[in-house]
Amino acid sequence: MNISEQTKLLLLLVLSLVINGCDIEDNNIEIKENTNDVEQNLLNKSNTYRNVKSVVMEVGGSNYPMYDVQGYLDNNDDWFKEGALKLVIGDYHLNPDKVNDQLTTMYQNGQRKIALVIWFSHFNPSITTETYGHVLPSNKDKLTDQHKSNFINVLNQIKSIGYDEIILRFGPQSSAAPKSWGDLWNEEQYQENWNFINNTIKTMESTLGDSPQRVYDLGVEMGGITKGQTEKYVKKLWDNFRYVHPELKSFGFSFAHQPGRLDNLIKNLASTGKLPDEYAFDIYQNFATKIENIKQELADNGEEDKIIVIQEFPYNTKEVYTEMMQSIATNNLKVRYIMQWPVAYDSDVKHFTIDYASDFKEYMSPFIYNAGSGCQDKNCIWIVGQNFEPKNAFIGIRHPETYDKIATYKSNEINHTTKNGKRRITFKLRTEEERKLFKEKGLRIYVNNPTYKVWGDSRIVKQ
Repeated sequence: MNISEQTKLLLLLVLSLVINGCDIEDNNIEIKENTNDVEQNLLNKSNTYRNVKSVVMEVGGSNYPMYDVQGYLDNNDDWFKEGALKLVIGDYHLNPDKVNDQLTTMYQNGQRKIALVIWFSHFNPSITTETYGHVLPSNKDKLTDQHKSNFINVLNQIKSIGYDEIILRFGPQSSAAPKSWGDLWNEEQYQENWNFINNTIKTMESTLGDSPQRVYDLGVEMGGITKGQTEKYVKKLWDNFRYVHPELKSFGFSFAHQPGRLDNLIKNLASTGKLPDEYAFDIYQNFATKIENIKQELADNGEEDKIIVIQEFPYNTKEVYTEMMQSIATNNLKVRYIMQWPVAYDSDVKHFTIDYASDFKEYMSPFIYNAGSGCQDKNCIWIVGQNFEPKNAFIGIRHPETYDKIATYKSNEINHTTKNGKRRITFKLRTEEERKLFKEKGLRIYVNNPTYKVWGDSRIVKQ
């Protein structure tokens, strides 16, 4: 019997689906919305994951401004008591092994990006120390010799460990902060600020060479501020930076979310003729409302497809991670990564609650956008989400009501792919018992990342 070429191709396609764990294209999947668990209903208004364009593209990490804050915690939040804070750059030379161990621990725990923060100001003659609280002196238009040596040593250590990106953040304080200048522009202080920032950037660039990638935050939480001379300062500094360092990457100025701040920042920087490639913001609560507002202000300025970085986020908390991921999905934000700050969520203590943000496990949890049945017999399951560990992530199945363990699917039983920045896992149910339950009541599925020993939240899938 002769078989037509079209029939042969069809047979080969069917065979390939069986071999590859039923990794079928979206247009061949019968999508069923699963609303059994309200907390798992993360779909947007169109009720299908195809329209969830958002994605957290890369693994983030931590802001690392201090390596010891115990003096601060022991002295009722007193920043300026001598020795209360040990700064990574300001005090590295006092305990280099501790800094190196902390950097190594963060990396071993899965973090791949690190943010260094330099708060600076012009020290008056009454300050005789090389650090004052969290602040470094900018009096000589550059880091002191000791701070420059510390900075270079920290950069080299970060590079040797293997981090893929360093974010350098500048925070002018006190008389160096343009919001304190009132109605009068302070050109002398501006020049000191610019020279200090520029010289520090040059040190970083000459130290690192071609890698790792770096990005500059020219003013911590200055974006969108209108107080004093901040808007003029932001515009002028952005112009200077782009003129001297057109090849370097910068967020411009990060912002702490309040309605209107992103809009102000975009309009201010747009007047220079050039906007940043990304925006970075700090957020600690009310995630859904604030993310919706950020999305709207991006859209109002024609920047709805701009990449976002969450530069400050509470420390390693599953509750806020889940809420943030829901908000990102609902608003279709393109988030490159999430960076945590060493402060516990909803803590009564401000600024810092731990020496450094050692763990990152909860922000590497598998996150399911949606799941459903597929294959001609509807006994395949597809899962779409983020933070599925490539090749290694596996599936756990439990009873939808009793949570009794039913099965585990690993290695060659499941198929991993990536599409449009989102991870996809497909597999075919192996037993008649599972298939029957799948049809009648559904299955509760989990994704596990074995390297970091972390399970994501479950989702009930029904045929």
